[in-house]
Amino acid sequence: MKKKRILLILLAAVPVLLLLVVAAVQVLAPVVLNRDPVKGRIEALVSRKTGATLSIERIDLSLFPVFFAGVRGASISAPGKGEGSIQSLDIFPEFLPLLIGRLKVKAIRATTPEFTVLLPRASVQGDTDAAAKTAFTEMMENVLGPALGPLFPGPGLVLNIENGRLDLVKNGKSSLLIRNVNARILFSDALTAPVRSSSRISDDAYGGTPGRHFNLTVTIAGLEADSPLLPGSLRLTCKTIGVLNNRLSFTDLRIQVEKTELALSGTIHEVRQTIDSLEVSVDGNVDPSVSRWIVGLSGLDRDFEVLPSLKLEKIRTAMDQKTDLISVQGTATADGDVALAVDFSNSRAGLNVRKFALKDRFSDAVMSLSIQDRVALLEFKGKIAKATLDRLLSLQQIPNGEVHGNIRARILLDQLGASTASGTLAGTNVVFPATLNLPISFEQISLKANNNVIAVEASLHSI
Repeated sequence: MKKKRILLILLAAVPVLLLLVVAAVQVLAPVVLNRDPVKGRIEALVSRKTGATLSIERIDLSLFPVFFAGVRGASISAPGKGEGSIQSLDIFPEFLPLLIGRLKVKAIRATTPEFTVLLPRASVQGDTDAAAKTAFTEMMENVLGPALGPLFPGPGLVLNIENGRLDLVKNGKSSLLIRNVNARILFSDALTAPVRSSSRISDDAYGGTPGRHFNLTVTIAGLEADSPLLPGSLRLTCKTIGVLNNRLSFTDLRIQVEKTELALSGTIHEVRQTIDSLEVSVDGNVDPSVSRWIVGLSGLDRDFEVLPSLKLEKIRTAMDQKTDLISVQGTATADGDVALAVDFSNSRAGLNVRKFALKDRFSDAVMSLSIQDRVALLEFKGKIAKATLDRLLSLQQIPNGEVHGNIRARILLDQLGASTASGTLAGTNVVFPATLNLPISFEQISLKANNNVIAVEASLHSI
């Protein structure tokens, strides 16, 4: 009986003793790890491997209730490449592998990481993107990769970023500032290329080395971006971004710029130095200022100005470099009630506008156009009024007028005389071509076509 009582007392004492040991280690570990010689060795190791200067305020260790090691107040500087700091970096290793001398990290939490990357001067304007990519990958490969390499990444590793910031600086000015970054990155079990000092991040990220990939899933709770190239501050969230074997897919990617709000989903194939192909769907509202910015990038703003807001509905776009294919299909509403529908593609084979429809209280028209092997097939049915165009574009050089009819035409671009058409077309105050300094205005025009017989009646005046 007495032996049983002693045994029960011992069994009850074991948990208490373990708690005391954990509490003692919890209290004493930070004291031991915070000693300057320990921090000095870490700082010297990073400097030797990267050429950068690392400074650490303190190192913490927690065994209970959660086992983790934390770096507090760290900053790193690489002359000519950039600098960064982090308020805290908490590393959560698995406990059992440590008992056999292995470090297996299951999660990392980075709080307020802030990095500035210095972009080299581009020799020509077209080299800007390459310069940015080179500066970023060099910073990752030569500084951050070797510094954090031993921690990254085991299969299933989760990286949480809280309130992050990245600034790309060129000639002393910010080219792109990404701030308030809150994201979660999950490195999948299919990972085949751990990020270590011997792994070139640029090769992995852009598919430069066959068989080596980053496979991961990203959730972006929010970020903001500012750049002189953007029409305003950009805010972004994304439910899921997946990277698997050089294919990037995203779901419910939401972008807000000024009053523009867009929701995108899609897939980008073969993410290498250039994109091989992509399919993207877009829904949302586009503010006039953003529409004008997009038109300005294309250089078309010299000819006209986009006026209304747009509501995009089920817009689908695709691009394939192998065939030079670009396609767009979907519907939109402009200026509240101008209904637009489009379905077109352009590739090496030619242009194919399967449908372009426009409808409001002034106009109701559908047209199609196909150009292939120097043959154009055109079909137009309905009415288009200048009053409708005024709601979409600023075309002051064109007077009020309209075009209506129902016509089909087969135009041989190399033999216009052999072209054929059937149907009728009529208009008032039609200007051709509108871009000339002294265009010709058809005050009245009518066209009747029957195969290769075309009759035109018109009254002209110069404007």
